[in-house]
Amino acid sequence: MAHFWHNLRNRFVKAYNSGYLPEQDGHQIFFREIGNPKGQPVICFHAGPGLSSSVAQAYSYNLKKYRIIIFDQRGCGLSRYKDAFKNNTLQKTIEDANRLLDFLQIKTKVIAAGCSWGSTCALVFAESYPEKVKKIIVNAIFLGRKKDMECLTPVTSLFYPDMWDEIKRIAGNINPEKYFGKLLFSTKSADQQKAMKYYETLDYTTSAAAPSYEFKDRKCTDKEIQIFRVYMHYQLHDCFLKENQILKNASKIKGIPTEIYQNRWDPSCPPYQAYDLHKALPDSNLHMIPVRGHIHEEMFWRMYLDNLNDYKKCR
Repeated sequence: MAHFWHNLRNRFVKAYNSGYLPEQDGHQIFFREIGNPKGQPVICFHAGPGLSSSVAQAYSYNLKKYRIIIFDQRGCGLSRYKDAFKNNTLQKTIEDANRLLDFLQIKTKVIAAGCSWGSTCALVFAESYPEKVKKIIVNAIFLGRKKDMECLTPVTSLFYPDMWDEIKRIAGNINPEKYFGKLLFSTKSADQQKAMKYYETLDYTTSAAAPSYEFKDRKCTDKEIQIFRVYMHYQLHDCFLKENQILKNASKIKGIPTEIYQNRWDPSCPPYQAYDLHKALPDSNLHMIPVRGHIHEEMFWRMYLDNLNDYKKCR
């Protein structure tokens, strides 16, 4: 019954403030605030790269106690840009988050939070500005190492060998990521649609742990293509991370309380990444959720209960 009321309440979650950061590097960042303007600030990084912020990022928090700050990263959602890919790096995302806190005149320490790619951003933000972070809450962990970015390949070959054979056949002797990335950034609509038909389907199927797949022709919208272009922009640039950067800098955040949530059967971000992070931060709490898929509502319900109990302990 409690789960039912939690889901019902989430239907009515709305932002109380929204707007744009002043332009920088040809980008205007769209942001929203949800919850209590006087509550504990939480800077939330959305998943992706390429996706956008959502009020759903506030579902894990008691909105009477927390001030949730969400924003669309460069080239994403409602953020405006002259060139989506120019000056669009992880480092710029971290700078934008810091500018946003200054713009909103938040001087107290914040909770850095994020899911999937958002966990990457939250961890790098904390390592960049540890003096500004009170706590870290991350889920569906992605550390951005070479083996993490390539984990899609073994997952596909193990569980979707027929799908992977088809992808390799079409790419020929070229690395599939580079082959479909070139098609995606082509000026020809047919090339873009081909990349979406095959490589975007590959990414979606494995992330969702779908029991079956189908490479089917469909007219993808410009918005859908833009989302996947930003994703590939980061993939083709190693997510703008140095190899093993997050764990190498883990000493900078060892004193910050950290909660790590991970689905046990997540093919997109396998749990070895969450476990590696936990080992690098031995005082962190690792919550392994026994469910399937990259994103699952059970994880957010668990996070909501933990955040609720944690707030009560701190009163």
